[in-house]
Amino acid sequence: ERFNFTQAPAHAAPTEARVHFSRSKVEASARDGESLLALAEGAGVALASGCRMGICRTCVCRKVSGTTRDLRTGALSEDSDVEVQACVSAPVGDVTIDL
Repeated sequence: ERFNFTQAPAHAAPTEARVHFSRSKVEASARDGESLLALAEGAGVALASGCRMGICRTCVCRKVSGTTRDLRTGALSEDSDVEVQACVSAPVGDVTIDL
C-alpha cells in the first residue's frame, strides 16, 4: 500500500451567499455554513425558534427561491416555494426567504 502525502487535498473555496428576507426587505451576507436562523437574527429579522437543532420545527419558514443545504445531512434543496427549517438550513448562493 502506498500513500502520497506530497500534495495537500483540494478543498472547496468558501462560498458567499446573499439572503433576501422578502417581507422585511432586508438582505444579509452569509458565511459558508451559516444557518438561515443565525442570518435572520443577525439582520434583525424576527423568526421564532426553539431547539436550534432541527427537532421542534418552530423555525420553519418558506423558501421562495434559491438553494439551501441541510446542515445535518448535507442534502440540497433546490425547489422553490417550499418550507425549510431555518436552524439547520444554510444558503448555497442567493436565497429568498418569506420573512
